[in-house]
Amino acid sequence: MVTTAPDAVRCVAHPSRPAAEACEVCGRWRCAVDGLPGGGCAVCRGVPPTPERSARARRRSRIAALPLPERLVRAALVGQALAVVGGVLGYNYVKSSFYGLALPAIVGYAIGEAVAAVAGRSRPVLGVAAVYGGVSALLAFLLGHEQYDGPGTWLPPVLLGSVMALLPALAQRRPAAGAVSGGTSPR
Repeated sequence: MVTTAPDAVRCVAHPSRPAAEACEVCGRWRCAVDGLPGGGCAVCRGVPPTPERSARARRRSRIAALPLPERLVRAALVGQALAVVGGVLGYNYVKSSFYGLALPAIVGYAIGEAVAAVAGRSRPVLGVAAVYGGVSALLAFLLGHEQYDGPGTWLPPVLLGSVMALLPALAQRRPAAGAVSGGTSPR
């Protein structure tokens, strides 16, 4: 049975196109051009997903179908909340050489994971995660230092927090070892 898509839903394989229906094999939203002759869509290629992957695929397709402004707002809300918590937790450790770098890295990675979970892994969302990873470290330094010591004290943790916020999404984008690439089906 084919279900018709609401107006705001976009094709998972082609986000610039509106979705016309749900794929009968995997349930992802697809555009009218996407239907394959034997059934399926451009993403699943007619191969039914395994049960443990189907829940993840459904969640990702729901997030990918959201309009970009909504995903950016979700990313900003989660990133801001975690940046404030990380900054407040980290202000006690800014004068320590080890924890002054380890804590922004951990908080930045956590921000990247949380933002990717609620808003997807698109480039604008990654930018929001990187900004809030750096904001967390900067907030910790603003709360923990009595005087301004120059950019050499606060810039490395801020950059480390920003880079670590990007790592979860960048690690996810790499194809798995042995993955089939190209337009052929692994049948």
